[in-house]
Amino acid sequence: YKDDVYDRIWRCDLDDTNGWYPLVMESLNLDSGRRSSDIYKLPSQVLRTAVQSPNVSHPLQFDYDNLYAPLDKPYEYYVYFHFLEIQQLPIGKKRIINITLNYQTILTQPLVLEYLKPVTIAPQKTSSGSVLFNVSATSESDAPPILNAFEVYKLITQLDLPTQARDGIYQYNNMLHTYL
Repeated sequence: YKDDVYDRIWRCDLDDTNGWYPLVMESLNLDSGRRSSDIYKLPSQVLRTAVQSPNVSHPLQFDYDNLYAPLDKPYEYYVYFHFLEIQQLPIGKKRIINITLNYQTILTQPLVLEYLKPVTIAPQKTSSGSVLFNVSATSESDAPPILNAFEVYKLITQLDLPTQARDGIYQYNNMLHTYL
């Protein structure tokens, strides 16, 4: 992606078969100090788009195996979730969410999103060789769940090195970076 400082490849090809509704913020003016301290440095194009479920009681569900190619089962995967509240909710209203990954809750407490404050939940390791997640609103939430982007990385360990150790090794495996 041309605006990604880490040269990640982002794709936005999810259709509405999940019942997800797109949210787009035409202009994004994040505090530059806050953005510079963000180690994930998502491109503004990624941050200013999101998906939302149709209502508070309907979670955002995603199953990598069913929507993309099947994952290699013996491998571990890391999943990163990126959020940015791009809707100005009425005063006193909050969007509060929970996340499950492969049927396991990954947050110790629900996440309360604040307007234009980026939040990344990472890394969440899954050893089952599958990536199935739900982003849901809590019963205290005044708005449906949203998700701006997620990333999935496959952990590759190399037991026998094909080169001399002094030559150095760098391996990057880009599984999926998706913004919504």
